[in-house]
Amino acid sequence: MTEVPPIISFINEQQRQQQASGRRKGVKQFHRKSRVGCQRCRTKRIKCDETKPVCRNCERVEEPCIYDRLPKDESMEAGEPAETKDWRILELKLMHLYITETGPTIAFDPETSYEVFVDALPRMAFQSDGLLYSIYAVTSLHQARKISSTISESSMLEHHHRYLQLAFKHHHKELISFSKEKADVIMLTTHLMRLVAFVMLSERILEPYAPPIEWLRITSSNAKFFQTAMEAIGDDPSTCTAKLIRSTPLTLDEDNAQHDFPDPRPSFEHILTARSKDPDDNDDPVFWDDGVRVAYEGAMGYLGSIFRILHNYYGPPGPIRRRIVVFPFIVDPRFIDLVAEGRPRALVILAHFFALIVFLDTYWFVGNTGAREVRAIAAHLPPFWQGLMGFPLYIVENGFTCKR
Repeated sequence: MTEVPPIISFINEQQRQQQASGRRKGVKQFHRKSRVGCQRCRTKRIKCDETKPVCRNCERVEEPCIYDRLPKDESMEAGEPAETKDWRILELKLMHLYITETGPTIAFDPETSYEVFVDALPRMAFQSDGLLYSIYAVTSLHQARKISSTISESSMLEHHHRYLQLAFKHHHKELISFSKEKADVIMLTTHLMRLVAFVMLSERILEPYAPPIEWLRITSSNAKFFQTAMEAIGDDPSTCTAKLIRSTPLTLDEDNAQHDFPDPRPSFEHILTARSKDPDDNDDPVFWDDGVRVAYEGAMGYLGSIFRILHNYYGPPGPIRRRIVVFPFIVDPRFIDLVAEGRPRALVILAHFFALIVFLDTYWFVGNTGAREVRAIAAHLPPFWQGLMGFPLYIVENGFTCKR
């Protein structure tokens, strides 16, 4: 059995939410016993109608639908696009859009990573079907956003789903045969898939609110792969992996900042020390162990440093933009666990991250995601913790700019 990368459950859940309201349930059909049905149907020993991306059984109980088996007579290349004129034109248009618009926006800045995403990545896709289909999957989402502000209403969504599934299959094959020579290709494919997961946050249902745990865990696990890739590459500075890591400094050049802030936490110390009077509050600092304390202080300290530098930074915007988006990469995994537990303090800190995302709202793959998440978290929190949401809500309503 071929396992599917963890990201697929997240994407399937997004697809189910997009389609559940619009799909009509017909008369129940009887099918032959399926050995390639979805994972849940096989576990429950019930018949799967094999509807993709979400079978009717999973749709009915609102569970993620994961297809992790292929028919015995079906190769990994099954489902490849037919060689028709229309399909070739579609892929030519998608590649052109990637090179002229999508790639440059993903790169953030021309000084460092433009060469990686606009020049090197398309060339490397000639040797990697996983990377090639990831390009098409991301770019079809970009085209969908250009056509309609709501991705789920775009005709490009069907093409996106198909390319994404193909990208999963080929990417998994490359992961199994990982080597130093494939490190860059696999790293870039992973990056594009992670971008897809982030874009789909703008389509997710926020009432009742549940934090985007799948996306956070996907991004956190990708950080481990980056580390593996760097260990395989070694000290070769010419690789795309090394160039990207060099373009994302965790500390900004002090020459570009008006002031030096050795400890970024004081401005947000009240979030770390807040104590609710609710007797059911299980997040009192008095009871924290070292792991919880390190997770909270590290997350808030990192975000606090960005907030403070933003208002006094005169350098190129690329490094600070990248510093924002790598937060889920560098944050302690224990913090993500605290978010998953629904701890109000962790959600307040997460809201501060999404407030920073508002700084990037002019990018097509960001849009109003930051504002949506901040407002949803604020509405979800108990009254005491809502009092700590003033700063993120202010940014959502008023915005802020980085001094140039």
